[in-house]
Amino acid sequence: MSTMKTVTEDEAFLKLATRCATAEHAPQELLRKMQEWGLNEESRQRVLLRLKEQNFTDEERYAHAFANDKFRYSGWGRIKITQALRMKGIPTPLIEEACHRLPADLYKQKLEKLLTNKSRAIQGVNSYVRKAKLARFAVGRGFEPDLVYRCMGEMDLGEDVYDDLF
Repeated sequence: MSTMKTVTEDEAFLKLATRCATAEHAPQELLRKMQEWGLNEESRQRVLLRLKEQNFTDEERYAHAFANDKFRYSGWGRIKITQALRMKGIPTPLIEEACHRLPADLYKQKLEKLLTNKSRAIQGVNSYVRKAKLARFAVGRGFEPDLVYRCMGEMDLGEDVYDDLF
């Protein structure tokens, strides 16, 4: 038997407003939290509407903050950011705009730095295997495959792919 006290709409609003005042939260996260507190669907929607009307939560603002933070601090590419935002219920047009606003020059620099650092860590294999590992790593981080290969082609990552085959 659960001993959890049921939260009223006003209490939920105050708790979530406090939470949203310190960090951005996706509306879906807020709805899930209210569900945990035992609020019915109508109450959850009313509280969420109040939070939106009073500018405590905003999907566009959340998408931009999330994309920026994951890119700058976690080294994620657009594909991984897009997938994560989709899982949080953010609409596709907002996701596309948030990813589009990532600075293109910094985006490429971040990818190059990622490839350079990982390249140093991969030792004892021929260049073909090393480049395949680098590509898988960068694509796994959410960078677009065509950009990864183009970047690798422009960078000096050691000997040519075919050097070790002959």
